[in-house]
Amino acid sequence: MNIDNMNLLIATLEAEVFPDGKAFTFDMASWINRSDCGTVACIAGTAAILGGMKDLWLGGVRDFAANWLDIDRADSYNLFLWTGKLDYHEINRDVAVACLKRFRDTGTVVWLRK
Repeated sequence: MNIDNMNLLIATLEAEVFPDGKAFTFDMASWINRSDCGTVACIAGTAAILGGMKDLWLGGVRDFAANWLDIDRADSYNLFLWTGKLDYHEINRDVAVACLKRFRDTGTVVWLRK
């Protein structure tokens, strides 16, 4: 796992501001959605933007984000797609950040309600 990139992802989600100062809204049900009003993204979408993915519309967001975070396919599935018993709409920014911190610290993806 790339700890520096994981910490940047966590800090960005906590602040809901990209390093360039542009605000975004976290939504686990949306890979990446950009409009004149701003960006909406899930964990993988946020990681892909932070990692510099050039063409966000052609797909491959999950793989790009996993490579940027240096995590394997199983962990990327558990982190980006399979959320246990939680529905995507139950995963707010705080729930996602807590999951990412647990994963960073233990190497295990565990989704818990806050």
